[in-house]
Amino acid sequence: MIRDDETWNECGLWVGGRLNLLSAARFDFDPRDTQRPWHIITTDGRVDLTFTPEAERAERINAVGLMVSDFHQPLGMYRGTLIDDAGQTHMVDHLFGIAEYHIMRV
Repeated sequence: MIRDDETWNECGLWVGGRLNLLSAARFDFDPRDTQRPWHIITTDGRVDLTFTPEAERAERINAVGLMVSDFHQPLGMYRGTLIDDAGQTHMVDHLFGIAEYHIMRV
C-alpha cells in the first residue's frame, strides 16, 4: 500500500510518444469474485474505465501460516474514456489488457 498515492504513483497515459501523468487510481471490484467487472477511475477524473474479465491467472499459497499469498490476474477487455494533458478524450472500446489483485502476509 502506498500511503501518499497522490504524490507517489505509477499512473500514466502514453499518447503519440508522450507520457501524460495521471493522479492516483481507484479500483472498484469484488475481491471475492475477481471475474465480475471492475470499475477503474483516477482521482483527477481523467480515467473512467470498465474492465470485464474473460479469464484469470490465480494462485493461492499458504506456507504453514508463515506466508500467505492470494494472487489474481484477470485478463479481459477495457471500455471507457481517457483524457490526456491537452484535454483530448480518447475512447477505449474492446481493448485487451490485464488487471491485478494481490494480498500477501508474511
